[in-house]
Amino acid sequence: GDSYTTNDSTKKLSISGNTVQGTVEEIWGSGNSNYKYTCFSTSQTGTCTTLVEIQGYNSPISVKAKYHSYLSKSYESTYTDEYDSTIKTKVDSWYKANIEDKGYSKYLSDNIFCNDRSITFGDGFTLNQTTIFGAYNRNYDNKTPSLECSRQEDQFTVNISNNLGNGELTYPVGLLTIDEVSYAGGKYGNYNRLYYLYTGQTYWTMSPSHFRSFSAYAYVWSVYLSGSIGTDWASTGAGVRPIINLKPNTEITSGNGTASSPYQIKYN
Repeated sequence: GDSYTTNDSTKKLSISGNTVQGTVEEIWGSGNSNYKYTCFSTSQTGTCTTLVEIQGYNSPISVKAKYHSYLSKSYESTYTDEYDSTIKTKVDSWYKANIEDKGYSKYLSDNIFCNDRSITFGDGFTLNQTTIFGAYNRNYDNKTPSLECSRQEDQFTVNISNNLGNGELTYPVGLLTIDEVSYAGGKYGNYNRLYYLYTGQTYWTMSPSHFRSFSAYAYVWSVYLSGSIGTDWASTGAGVRPIINLKPNTEITSGNGTASSPYQIKYN
């Protein structure tokens, strides 16, 4: 299309005005540079969360492009935590069915789950430049994992106590951070099946990694089926391992923690 529209209700964009269908080579290669906007949809009425504005034609497989999307207006506004992620809805559902509804919540502590969104490069909220988050800098660049969670807005808890936690959680459940996995034995690009967080499956952590401006993909840290750690597109399919924290004075009465002999606990 030669223009585009936005929908404030759905937060989606779509092409509008005069439209034409064809490949980039067929349209831009023949000089029709007025048709700048695309959702890469086979439907004229298709919508997208990120719309592409073609600004220059290089070859049939390469163009100069700019991205349009509903974005936060500032780095600070990205911490409103207005919407639950897909993973959070799944984890909350698991918690309610397996912990809350069975009366086990009384054994659990409201500890911090750290979703570290600090940045070491970029602005953290636009599509036009790459952003590198703190976990990437620590675990890929410097190999210096940390269990600190210095920013209160990243300290996910049910309640706020003594200026700790952000009170954004519904239940006291979350995911591991990639720093915790690194301390346990996970390494980038190295197979390791001999540490306790290895499961033989790929699963997500809650640590953001980076956002690439040239591809408009956001990456999150995960643990691979090989036991190594790495980063994947946020839309990639992988497993989820909910994490809960027992209260102090909780005792193990039996079991060794295996699937065939799970721990049995008692709270004093």
